[in-house]
Amino acid sequence: MYLRRLALAAITAPPATLALYPGSQDSAPGLHVLRTLPSGLLGAICRAAPRTSSLEASVLLRGQQVHVHLCGGCHLNPESAHAAGQAIRRHAATNVLKAVALECDTMTLELIGMAHQALRGLPRERVRVEGLDLVRQALFDSPRLQALAREAGAALTAAAHVPLPAAIAFHLERDGVLWGAEMAEAAEAATEVGARIVCLASPVRSASRLTALGFIGSWLRARALVPGFDERSCDMASVEAGTTAIREMAPAHFRAHVLDPDRYLTRCVRELCDELTAGGGTKRERVVGASVETGPCSVLVVVGAGHVPGMVALLLEEGD
Repeated sequence: MYLRRLALAAITAPPATLALYPGSQDSAPGLHVLRTLPSGLLGAICRAAPRTSSLEASVLLRGQQVHVHLCGGCHLNPESAHAAGQAIRRHAATNVLKAVALECDTMTLELIGMAHQALRGLPRERVRVEGLDLVRQALFDSPRLQALAREAGAALTAAAHVPLPAAIAFHLERDGVLWGAEMAEAAEAATEVGARIVCLASPVRSASRLTALGFIGSWLRARALVPGFDERSCDMASVEAGTTAIREMAPAHFRAHVLDPDRYLTRCVRELCDELTAGGGTKRERVVGASVETGPCSVLVVVGAGHVPGMVALLLEEGD
């Protein structure tokens, strides 16, 4: 809601002033944004369709004979977390599911896992009020976190001193949801079905930030493409509208936060598939180890929904 208010406040600037802004790698020209204004505002007042919790796709890598199943979710939608777990159980019941790959590093997964346990079953309003303290207390009580703090030369003397990633702290207090909960749910489901958990590690993103004009343009363009656009819905139309809007209105941000991560994650998935079919050791970080047999198998990859279309295209392109 605050994003909508910000955009609506920003676009009340005089149209002539907006049209004077030149284009750059960080944002489209002001005139381009201005042209999107009527259709974007019209789309903003439309009712959103029922929210979709995940975007799934499958690609067969014929060279390795590995089925790659992608499960894309919204990091802020609790239903996406449930969908990730269900996808893993469903594929494990019908395929030889060898590994579940996650779009995070091992430390982030452990942190989100402990936070997920601390908040399990709590209503959103209680998470909004007490979530930050509950998560910090759970982490403070963790022997592993205390050991890591000592190795780093820090002393955690109280739960209030436990640092949290900005995204987790912000969304706990504002939305009452745990950012990235789908990673914890996926890890639990993978352990349940006996699949190995592989952390792909989050791709290193450049310092590109979405400018005010880039944000306004993207906000308007997405709603022009899909009236009633919901950034937390994972249906294909909404996902494609969101990425198209950023690509057109904020090219540098798109490259740093969508295109380059798509390439990195696809490369990591292909390396994992090579390893699985070769039966050798892994260079990837592991949370749960298991033996790897040769032969046809499947891998399920849990990522943000915005990465699914690009990763599918890259996997198909590299497979030709």
